[in-house]
Amino acid sequence: MGLVANKKVGVVVISYNGKELLEKFLPKIIDTQYNDFEIYIIDNASTDGTREYVESNFPQVRVIR
Repeated sequence: MGLVANKKVGVVVISYNGKELLEKFLPKIIDTQYNDFEIYIIDNASTDGTREYVESNFPQVRVIR
């Protein structure tokens, strides 16, 4: 069963002080060849600047606190 075209996909990442990991893999998610998707970072009260990093570097990603 393959990926169906024209289906919207939501990518949800739950993070707590995960800035270092997001720096590594978030660009890879964004660069995917699939066109119709949204990315949500669920930030669990991080204190390492995760929210600020994502909001300033990836405006297309929605951060939910």
